[in-house]
Formats: sequence, C-alpha cells, structure tokens
Amino acid sequence: MTAAQQRMLAALTGLSVGEAYGQQLWQQVQTGLAVADQPSLLPAPWLWTDATLMACSLVDQLWHYGAVHSAALAADLALRYTPVRDYGTSMHQLLAKPRDGAAVMSDAQNLFDGQGSFGVGAAMRVAPLGLFLADAPLNEVAQQAQLSALTTHTHPEAVAGAVAVAVAGAILWRERDQPLRQPSAILAEIGQYVPSSSLEHRLALAAAMNDRQMWHHIALRLSNGYQHSAQATVPWCLWCAVHYRDDYAAAIEQVCAAGGNFTSMAAIVGGLLAGTLGRDCIPPPWLHAREPLPSWFLASLGLETI
Repeated sequence: MTAAQQRMLAALTGLSVGEAYGQQLWQQVQTGLAVADQPSLLPAPWLWTDATLMACSLVDQLWHYGAVHSAALAADLALRYTPVRDYGTSMHQLLAKPRDGAAVMSDAQNLFDGQGSFGVGAAMRVAPLGLFLADAPLNEVAQQAQLSALTTHTHPEAVAGAVAVAVAGAILWRERDQPLRQPSAILAEIGQYVPSSSLEHRLALAAAMNDRQMWHHIALRLSNGYQHSAQATVPWCLWCAVHYRDDYAAAIEQVCAAGGNFTSMAAIVGGLLAGTLGRDCIPPPWLHAREPLPSWFLASLGLETI
C-alpha cells in the first residue's frame, strides 16, 4: 500500500466515523432525546449514510486508477445507490436507476431546471481525494475535485465546495510537520483555488474571523449547513477543521455544536483531520461503534476491514 493510499484510507475512515457520529446525534435530536455529554455514550452501532457510500466509490476508483474518470464514477455511484442511506431528494431522483455514467451526468446537469444541484454531496465525499493527491500541485487537486463533483453536482457552488474541501485536505497534510501558521493564512490559501462563488466569499469571511470564543457568532455568519447546500456548509466546516486541526474529536464536536447538518459537517471535518493526523487520532470507542464499511468495497481493495 502506498503512502497516498494510506492517507486516503485514513481520510475515508475519519469521514465514515464522523458521518456516523453526526447521524446518531441528528437522530437523537430529531426524536427529542437529550444529546449525550460524551460522544462515546451515543448508542451503537453508528450507521453511516450517503457520504460514506459515495466516498467508497470515489476511493475505489482512485485506488485502482489513480485519477477521477467521471463517467465511470457516475455509473458506480448509481450502481451502489442504496435508498436507506439518507441521500438528498435530488440524489434519490438522480441515482435510483443504474445506467451509463454519461446518462447520469447528463441528468445531473438537468436538475433544478438546468442549474444543477448545489447540495453538499460532492463536498462531503471528497476529502479522501484531497489526501490521496496531497503531494500533487494544488491546481491538479482542484481539477480532480471538480471532475468528481460534476458526476452528480454541476452547480458552481457545489463544485466550489468540493474544490475547497479537497484543497484543504492537501494543504492540511502539508502543514502537519511545519511551524504552525495562523488559521487565517491557511483558509486564505484554500480560497485561492476556489472558483468565484458565494462559497468563496464566505470562505474569505471565515479567514477574517479567528476568535474561538466567538464560535457561535462565526457559525451564524457562515451558516451551519441546515439548508444542506455547499455554500451554507463548507466554510464553517473548514473553519473548524483548520482551527482544531490537531484534535479530531474536538473538531467534530465543535462543528456539531452549532447545530444544523450534523451528518455532512462531521463527515467533512472527520475526513480532513483523520487523513492529516492518521487514523489513530480517531477515538477508539467512536471507531468501534461505526458499522463496517461495505463488503463490496473491502473486497475490491483486497482488505478485510478499515
């Protein structure tokens, strides 16, 4: 296994554990139960949802081919679609029928009267790509992230979200052994690769806000993902990932403290930090509580477990 593959699998593990934690938290809130003070007390098993399943398709392709092949990825996303995994409404519509990848991508372009989806789906599955390509030029990371996004999410905001998360993963990996830079500088560097968009504007706003004690105000300004859009989710996630980049659990707890879209936010942050810090940063009770990854995925990679 190459170092790039190890990073990618660590990111996938962190993504899946984060997403599963966020999903359990969301279900507790929805049913009116009190949120546990300690994440380890959330009832197991922790079930992952669509971000993990789609990330498995992406990781499988990168593992075998080393780059994104959009049509093949789109076809696999449709093939692996599982209705109970809590996809967004438009993704249920797009992926429910297995078919040729070009047809999936054409239908993706036609969503929302031809505007395409600006949901967070492309961003929440892409952290493993950023870690896999962490040694590549950042322009290449951005390009590959865009190709991965366009399989299902063609709106510029969704593409910007995927680019931002992937580039963040590569930059955070490069930062791991360097003297600590200010979070504002890291966020500003990420923003240099993000296409012009509302998301880019919010990321610049995130870079200008550095006081952790003001996190509630910052989350309100950036949005906590309650609308499930990329532009309303990714900036707050990246603020938390960068400001808490040395502590997987603290970063996930912080991003979820704002409420909103727990599942997607914890997937993004978890993927970035586990990919950067290594899978040992994940609290063992969290990892043990997460349900196993799909058997087809493990078999394709020749692994028994991740």
